[in-house]
Amino acid sequence: MKQENKQAFIAKESEMLNIIFGFFFIILLFLALSTNGIENFSTKSLVYMLMSIALPTILFFGQGFRQRVVFTFTSEGIFYYKNFITSWDNFQSAYITAEETKGHSPDKFVLVVYYYNPDKTTIYKIDLKIPITLDTSHQKIMDAIENFSISLEEKSNAKE
Repeated sequence: MKQENKQAFIAKESEMLNIIFGFFFIILLFLALSTNGIENFSTKSLVYMLMSIALPTILFFGQGFRQRVVFTFTSEGIFYYKNFITSWDNFQSAYITAEETKGHSPDKFVLVVYYYNPDKTTIYKIDLKIPITLDTSHQKIMDAIENFSISLEEKSNAKE
């Protein structure tokens, strides 16, 4: 599976998954209000409940309709939320791992990228968070990185 130079691999936030999460929080809000009735809540607890349920609802719907591009891999290099990370010339390696978290939070994954500075004297490491609502698998991300980096390696070997 080889990438052409002009093609790009794009991984976006999933529109459908974000909208499903948004509806989940709306249902949760209606269940909470209908179970006890709005009159049985103190003002403080009502505001807290609305903020803790309404805020994620708004965020998930906003992300769902916006469909932000998270990762872009082109012949130029790696981009994260449209910010340039590194070129393939300076790319060293990458892998995906679970982010270390305290407590019992759900799995959070990061793409760890190692790359050289332009004069190739220092290696940098950057952790790029992978949202749970990504529209592609971790394996496809790694395949794209491998394909673009190998494609560049083949080009440089052909020049020699």
